Amino acid sequence: MKIANIILAILFAVFAAFQFNDVDPWLWISLYGFVSVLYIFAIRERFNIPVICIGVLVTAIGIGLLTPDFIEWLRQG
Repeated sequence: MKIANIILAILFAVFAAFQFNDVDPWLWISLYGFVSVLYIFAIRERFNIPVICIGVLVTAIGIGLLTPDFIEWLRQG
């Protein structure tokens, strides 16, 4: 399981790196970076609950900010 966590941590870090040329990179870099950090926590078998809670809160806010644009995108077809 540790090997899978290492692979996924690296993969999500790479995903974050590829988001620099996106329209809204701050959201996607932080989201993919957060997931990568969670896998790093899992590799070390240490979970920092306050960091996880802050990350979930930031992710929820980001999704809330994107929801109106997503709904508009759906309406355009």
